[in-house]
Amino acid sequence: HAGPSLCSHKVRFTLMEKGVPFVSHDLNIEMTHWSIPEHYHPDYVRLRLLGKSTEEYAVDFTGQSSVQKEGFDAAVVPVLVDHKLSKVIVDSSKICTYIDEFGEGP
Repeated sequence: HAGPSLCSHKVRFTLMEKGVPFVSHDLNIEMTHWSIPEHYHPDYVRLRLLGKSTEEYAVDFTGQSSVQKEGFDAAVVPVLVDHKLSKVIVDSSKICTYIDEFGEGP
């Protein structure tokens, strides 16, 4: 996730609301003159690709991150990794739905 990301906020709030324990990996997504944002790191992109299903790839930058509306972008936050079920879920809406369905909280 990334601190300033609205999509990351949605997922963190859902996890906390459901009382689901989680480990957070905060990524620096800001571009600077001396570093590339961490969500463009090859390891992160490979992790997101594990969660891609049948969506088409995004072809343009619109400022929106909905996989359903814009297509799959391999460098967007957040990502949920469910180690118990060996699943990678991408897209904040899908992640929140997944947490609601499989989270152990209320």
